[in-house]
Amino acid sequence: MCPSGGPGNGNGIIEPGETIVMPVTLTNTASVDRTNISGTLSTTTPGVMVTDNAATWPDLPPGGSAQSNPDHFSYTVAPTVACGTNIAFSLNVTYDQDSNTTGANLPVGATQTTLLQEDFSVGIPPTWTVIDGGSGGGAAATWTTANPCNRLIGAPFAVPWAMVDSNCARVSIQDEQLITPSLDASSCARVTLEFSNQFRWFSYSRDEVADVDVSTDGGTSWVNVLRMQGADDGYPTPNTKVVDLTAQAAGRPNVKIRFHYYNANFEWWWAIDNVKVTCRVSVCNVCAR
Repeated sequence: MCPSGGPGNGNGIIEPGETIVMPVTLTNTASVDRTNISGTLSTTTPGVMVTDNAATWPDLPPGGSAQSNPDHFSYTVAPTVACGTNIAFSLNVTYDQDSNTTGANLPVGATQTTLLQEDFSVGIPPTWTVIDGGSGGGAAATWTTANPCNRLIGAPFAVPWAMVDSNCARVSIQDEQLITPSLDASSCARVTLEFSNQFRWFSYSRDEVADVDVSTDGGTSWVNVLRMQGADDGYPTPNTKVVDLTAQAAGRPNVKIRFHYYNANFEWWWAIDNVKVTCRVSVCNVCAR
C-alpha cells in the first residue's frame, strides 16, 4: 500500500514507495511431518527494507501446503527504486526436523499474464497445428496424445501428454511439427516459455533433433531458441524447460511456437506437457508523497 495514496495504491503490483505485506505459502515435499515451522526473510537489494522479517506456519503433513500465519512478512520499497528492478529475497526456513534456504526474485513495476496454458488433458486442441512431414508410422506417425506404445513418464507429466514416438513408428521417416496458435505479445516486456520435457535419444542411428522455434510472421519463417540433440534430455527423469523468448517475441502481435522433431528413423521419442507462455507487462506508478 502507498502511505499517501497514488495511482498504484493497492493494485497488486510492487511499486516504488509502497509498503507491502507478503504472505508466503510453503509445501511439504518430504515424506514426514514438518512441525514448529518458522522463517526469516532478508534482501540485499538497495532501497528495499524488510520491515517484518519473521513469520510462522502451521504444522505440515507430507504433501501439505499452508500460507504463513498473520501478520506474514512485510517490506518497504523506497521511492527511488527504479521500475524494472528485481528484488532478490532469501527465505531461511527452520523446523523441528531440519532447515533450508530458498530464494525468489520479484520485479518492481511489472505484472504477469498467461498467454497460453495447455496440458493436453483433452488431446491436442484444434487451435494447434500438427504437420506430418514424414512417411508411414500408423498411429505413431506424428504428434499425438494417444501414447501408442504406452510409455511410462513420471511427474510433472500427467496422462495424456503430446509426443512423437519414433521407436513406436518403427522404420518410418519422421519430420513432425506441433505449432501453437498465434499469441499476441504486443504489450509484453518479457515473454517466457515453460514446458515439461522428455527427449530420449537413440545413439546408433540418424542423430534425431528436438527443436523449439519461434515465428513472428505467422509461421513463414522460424528462429531456433532451443535444440536437443546427441544425448538424452529429461530421460529417465523428466525435466522442466524454461526458455526466454523476449528477444524474439516481446512486442510482437503474431507469435507462434513450434515443437519440431526431425531427422528421425526408428529412434526413441520426444514428449512434452504443461506448455505455458507468460507475458510480463511493464506497469509502474510511484506512490504519492
